[in-house]
Amino acid sequence: MRVAAIAVTVLILLLPVQDVAVHSGDEVTLTGEYLWENMHHTGNLDAIFTETGDREWNVEFRFVWEGNLHVYRGTAEGSLANGELRGNIVTDNPEWPRTFFFAGRFDDGRFTGIHTALQASGGSYPTGTLTLGR
Repeated sequence: MRVAAIAVTVLILLLPVQDVAVHSGDEVTLTGEYLWENMHHTGNLDAIFTETGDREWNVEFRFVWEGNLHVYRGTAEGSLANGELRGNIVTDNPEWPRTFFFAGRFDDGRFTGIHTALQASGGSYPTGTLTLGR
């Protein structure tokens, strides 16, 4: 009886930290905002995560910049519920090819993080913040 009570207690404690239940190929769409700090520009952001493995994702960031829709694509790893998430995305403009790193944390389904431009020389510079949620 005591073992059963301990098992139930452990399950109850673990339930709030479960990841979003998805299967390989399933999509999760989150919405939020980005801030490009040095340009003082903010905008809406849709992020579409497609599971490719255990806590591994293909990701598309969709947003409008100066009236034009942009879709940056890349990969991410981590949780979409509680915990760390990080990844890389690549711009959709062949005349301005860039890779951006993003990282942050989900707490109760809400993501708060940063984005950073990666330079061909191996350096990087911070570009802003982003938030996502359901």
